[in-house]
Amino acid sequence: MTKEDVVWIVIKTIGICLLVLALMNLKGLVHSQYMANKSNSFMSNDYFVYKEATKEYFVEVVFYMLMGLYMTCKGKLLYRIACSPLKKEDEEET
Repeated sequence: MTKEDVVWIVIKTIGICLLVLALMNLKGLVHSQYMANKSNSFMSNDYFVYKEATKEYFVEVVFYMLMGLYMTCKGKLLYRIACSPLKKEDEEET
């Protein structure tokens, strides 16, 4: 197994972990949206707390989902960055 193969495995594994995190936060998103809709008065403090939680969960789910999908489906930019050879100034001078 070469270095390039290991890099692809690591990128894909991190992508799968991010997708799992997105699914775990999806539960919190649904729960906070349900609780915000359940509170009848818009002037209650609970309504605003759950609305803020809904926004935070939504941003987290979208971020984790996009990063996870990029890493599992493509990830070419990360692969190029990880596998690019490092140039040393000493080697260039000789």
